[in-house]
Amino acid sequence: MFGRGYLRKWKAAKKDVCVSGSSTFTCYDHPPKDHGTNVGSLFCTATNLVLDSADFLGDVMKGQRYPNPKKGSARVACQIANPLPWARPQLEDQHTERWLYDALTSAPASEVDAACADPARSVPYPVYFVTRMDPTNAFHHFEEVVNFFASIAIFPHKELLQQGIAVVAFDGAVPGYFLELWRRIAYPYRIRFLRARPYPPGTCFKHVLLASMPHRTLYTHFWPGRDTHCRSLVFTGLMAWAHALMGDVRPEVYTWPDGQHRQNDATVVGRVTWVSRRRFEAANRDKFSGWQSQRILNNEDAIVRALDEAVREWNAGSCLHDPGRSGCRSTPVVFEFGSTELGDLRWYPEQLSVLSRTNVLMAIHGAGVFNEVWMRPSVSAVIEVLHNSGGQYHYHNIAAFLGLPYHSMPIADPQALATKLKAVMDETAPKMAAEAAGRRAAAAGTDSLSATSAGFAVTERPEEACLLVPTIDAACAINSCTADNLTAIEQHLRALPYWNNGANHVIWFYGSDWPSTGYDVGDAIVISASFTDETYRPAYDVAVPLTKPSLVEPPPGLVRLGAHIRRRRSSGAGGGGGGRDNAGPDQRASHDDSLEAMLLQGVAATRDLLLYFRGTVPAMASDLCSHRFRIFGRYFPPAVHNAPDVVIQPLCAGVHLYRKADQPQLEHCRNCVNNQRLTENVLGGSCTDAWQDNITFAAGLTRARFAFAPRGCGPLSYRLMEGLMYGAVPVQTGYGSFVPYAGEGRLGRLWDSCVLYIREEDLGGLVARLRGMDRREYARRLASCLELVALHSRSLFVVARQAVCVIASRVASAALAPAGPGQRPGAGSDMQAVWGSDAGLLSACRAAGVLRDNL
Repeated sequence: MFGRGYLRKWKAAKKDVCVSGSSTFTCYDHPPKDHGTNVGSLFCTATNLVLDSADFLGDVMKGQRYPNPKKGSARVACQIANPLPWARPQLEDQHTERWLYDALTSAPASEVDAACADPARSVPYPVYFVTRMDPTNAFHHFEEVVNFFASIAIFPHKELLQQGIAVVAFDGAVPGYFLELWRRIAYPYRIRFLRARPYPPGTCFKHVLLASMPHRTLYTHFWPGRDTHCRSLVFTGLMAWAHALMGDVRPEVYTWPDGQHRQNDATVVGRVTWVSRRRFEAANRDKFSGWQSQRILNNEDAIVRALDEAVREWNAGSCLHDPGRSGCRSTPVVFEFGSTELGDLRWYPEQLSVLSRTNVLMAIHGAGVFNEVWMRPSVSAVIEVLHNSGGQYHYHNIAAFLGLPYHSMPIADPQALATKLKAVMDETAPKMAAEAAGRRAAAAGTDSLSATSAGFAVTERPEEACLLVPTIDAACAINSCTADNLTAIEQHLRALPYWNNGANHVIWFYGSDWPSTGYDVGDAIVISASFTDETYRPAYDVAVPLTKPSLVEPPPGLVRLGAHIRRRRSSGAGGGGGGRDNAGPDQRASHDDSLEAMLLQGVAATRDLLLYFRGTVPAMASDLCSHRFRIFGRYFPPAVHNAPDVVIQPLCAGVHLYRKADQPQLEHCRNCVNNQRLTENVLGGSCTDAWQDNITFAAGLTRARFAFAPRGCGPLSYRLMEGLMYGAVPVQTGYGSFVPYAGEGRLGRLWDSCVLYIREEDLGGLVARLRGMDRREYARRLASCLELVALHSRSLFVVARQAVCVIASRVASAALAPAGPGQRPGAGSDMQAVWGSDAGLLSACRAAGVLRDNL
């Protein structure tokens, strides 16, 4: 209804206005059912249309901004249908009525063909004609942008759009406040106002797109008086495109130059913005209609004071303000508060700069709330005050389209608004902290690769380097890439002076769910945690584990135990994990028995849960994110694992409403919003109440012997590393996924020895497999996991260092090949000699676990 199906229906409603000639004129209509016989949205395209601009615009009539065309001012070389597919009353209040019934006539083919063949009289690129209903109103102005986006989706000749599309406004409206967006849409052409710059008489337009009328768009011509909880892929895609167009004022795409970083880089500073209308209302009070007047606030001063105080009180509860206080909030987030009259600022860049940095937007019902579209749904929320405006769902529905958390308040009571604001800050702050940590992870990976403290020899002369690291965010800041971003990254790489199709280059592609970069990497080595078995190039790319800076510190006892295991294995005193084993059979059995006893008594004895999982199932079940639907739908419904020592908690994240028949659906998530059941439009009750869901995340992993780590949208899950940090053996599953480092070298064997990998089709037997695992296998896996803990594998710095050491190990092995008959490359003293040529690298790679300590 609100996504691609809407566009498919609109595109399928195609009707030809004229046939049999060198011109075409086609319209697409989609009448909404609650607008009677009036066509809801009529979008038209034409080819070889000849226009007399002055005659088309006609005389300007008082109070009328739309054209009054003369008959024949628009001409086509084809036979116009008689009657037209629509009666004139059906097109009332649409400018297409003026095109079809007033301006358009058939003309001799010779006249049209002559104009279109003359380069001086013809426009070869596509031209989009639009009338703007209200270019001073954020909500109504954006209807034209929505219709433009829908139009180019419907337009059948998309190859023509590669040359750009000119935008021509043929209304008599004022320029308005949002021209910068239209300038960027029309680039490389200029936006043209037809009354100010008419085309010469008899201009031929080779390809014309006629916009459908504003106030009938995706977000207005379906029931603004009714609420919806639907996500809209179309509207989400539209806003991703609009954000990219205005990317120079958006914080998520801005990169600080060297030396201009914040000193408190670990602190996340959010913004609460109250959208004031005070000065606008004072200047226009006498012009307001009754429904506009009833929204005027008489207590805005009290509201602003209460909100400002609420933000200061919330900040005071942070450990950043009082780190020694018991019970302070550890999330490294604080908020600033601002009351902003948007009308005092230019839309670009001032308004957009404020709005794109806003994490909580608060506003009285009106066009100011529409600015929620410029926020980032993953780290933001909106609070709409429905003061004398109940039953208006415009902005609720738009927020639902985008997946933006939305809250409404029925009255403008200052203390009630302050209380709601504190609750929304509580919900939003952890998301902001996680997003900031992810950004630091993406940046820290590249920094770690080139850090001198890693023990690597670093040079500023590229011609001397063995590996070259482009210092760009090649992962597009955590899944925020558009096609333009990807093209820009590829072009940037190819422009590097030593690129040489990527030879000897390393690309750090971390923090993204995409199984491939999305651009051509050539011969560059890619380091990533999101490979699938189809995109990973064995022994060429480096498949690292997925981690993040916010992972919990492992208990010191587990770290010490892991270090002890590492020393024993490096000295040859214990089996498993890929270390060298020179002990005899009797000695080895004795050591294995003592290690098993130590682990089973010191770690496993306190664990009463066999298997634990707590995580989310996303609402948007795209192909990339459908795996958990399948895993929990087929293999872990509530009735399957009702044993008390198996605790599985797949929480229903987001909005699980209105699923189509071909979309995956988990029964326990049906009609759920953020894991709360929606019943008669009221949220209440847990959607996982049929499961054991009273065990917290930390307690569950601390008590579990095995941590279930199903793949998420990406091939790996954070549960893999989180299980390690709590001393649980990870159980990994998911189509396309594989264990980090893909079994390569000592580190790969160590991960293989720790993680239990099980195919999705074998999940039905997982619980039995875990119950039947003998003590020695469990001890061996746990020992390898604890060794990974001791290696500080949760550190992104360590992961980056390990990746470089894996590449260096390949280089060393290649330098020794071919080995003699029956010998493996890199065996014996020759390998010692190769690594010994760089003491810093040798030490770094020993510490990273890639090389044995006794090499």
